[in-house]
Amino acid sequence: MVSIEVEGKTPEEAIQKALEVLDAPREKVKVEILEEGSKGLFGMIGSKQAKVKATLLEITEPDVGRSQASEFSPRPTVSATKPPRPITDARALAALGDTPGKETLEELLRLMGFKAEITQRLDGDKIILSVHAGEDSNILIGRRGKNLNGLQYVVNRICARKNENTQPVVIDIEGYRERREEALEALAQRLAAKAKSSHREVETEPLSAAERRLIHMALKDDAEVRTQSRGEGPYKNVVIRPRSR
Repeated sequence: MVSIEVEGKTPEEAIQKALEVLDAPREKVKVEILEEGSKGLFGMIGSKQAKVKATLLEITEPDVGRSQASEFSPRPTVSATKPPRPITDARALAALGDTPGKETLEELLRLMGFKAEITQRLDGDKIILSVHAGEDSNILIGRRGKNLNGLQYVVNRICARKNENTQPVVIDIEGYRERREEALEALAQRLAAKAKSSHREVETEPLSAAERRLIHMALKDDAEVRTQSRGEGPYKNVVIRPRSR
């Protein structure tokens, strides 16, 4: 599930900001008040912002075979208006200026209190948004990229709801996705070697659908092992088993 932490002068203001960021009604969001906040002396000295944690409740597990961009992208909503034509080349992207995805991401980060530089480029049919956030990068990425994946999901969801963009948006922060992909491919090879030498199955930690797909693809041509996802919910383990001779 996608979770964000948002600050405001009061818990009510922080909750409202969170609902705007998630683009969801109150009944679809679980709210946990982390800090009540305080006005301080004379409403100024020693004042403290309220902080809430908001969790979107309606994310469903995507298929393993889908791409990383589509993993966190919602299905397009049915609309009576004709959807915009996808951008197919770099010149068209440059002529367009800021895409809806880039504008949405900038607004989300502003509401969450982060300052970042965002650049955009095309990669096939996907729009890649590269974020440079300095010291805040690790917070935005989160453990194993969970915050980053949640942010990507929300941006795609908002764009689809507004019918502003039919192309998948992939968000990367300081080159994290490439590093993560390389690390997962190396992990797949290490675990496969362990499964073959021990003649026992081994498994990964819980991974997202896109990350599981990387493991499956890294070992698809290895005739000595087979892979299978196991578990429930958005994050599952990949089991690597030695093939019977």
